[in-house]
Amino acid sequence: MRFVITKDYAELSQVISSTMLKHMHTDRPRVNICVTTGTTPVQAYQILAPLVKDKPYFEHVHYYVVDEFWYAKEPGTQDVDIPVNKMSMDLKFFQAANIPEERIHTLRDETVDSFDAAIQQTGGMDMVLMGIGTDGHFCGNHPGTFTNWNQGCHSIDRYCTPQVNQLLEFLLKDDIHSDDVSRIPDHYLTMGPKTIMDAKNIVMIFSGKGKAETVRRAFFGPVTMDFPVSVFQLHPHVSVLLDEAAASEIRELL
Repeated sequence: MRFVITKDYAELSQVISSTMLKHMHTDRPRVNICVTTGTTPVQAYQILAPLVKDKPYFEHVHYYVVDEFWYAKEPGTQDVDIPVNKMSMDLKFFQAANIPEERIHTLRDETVDSFDAAIQQTGGMDMVLMGIGTDGHFCGNHPGTFTNWNQGCHSIDRYCTPQVNQLLEFLLKDDIHSDDVSRIPDHYLTMGPKTIMDAKNIVMIFSGKGKAETVRRAFFGPVTMDFPVSVFQLHPHVSVLLDEAAASEIRELL
């Protein structure tokens, strides 16, 4: 496991974008990169977008969205159901980088059971970029939402845990700007622990003092489903990119 500690968020964003570019520059016919939503990678995506936009030498790069929530369309409109995380990535990176739809892959009900096999058939996941929640969740794998580490892509019931339902209600207001709870899906889709463990490289990103305890528990605590991210202590190729504030509780442990 490799730790890269930067001075601040601005430097962290530069390192994240450089790391992604490193994995994109290859002579292999295809590169698969898993991207995350959230706030931590926003500036990195802003740096990266003009560097990859319309570049023919990056046409072999395919992007995968780690999880998906399909909110129902606005009642009485001609809109379609909204894939929240795909929409978020469109706004944060895909549109600015002019990534064509055929190189963007999202989970759907009809593909979730075959998604892991499809990734392997195209060469496997080369790099996963992930932020981690303070409860230790990665992708959509919150504590209590899966039963074993060998779980691949899967569907999670809205009422699986109180925290999941609260998250879906929060995203309805924060991302969709709606109070109509009837639009909340009864489930969401996510890559599972095995999906991420099967990746060749995992890059985890943390910023701010509020993530300091999360970092300590993730990499220096026990491996437990009660703190799902801890399983990546067992992966052979993990890079942890974080600023000084996020690293404040592990300095003496390195």
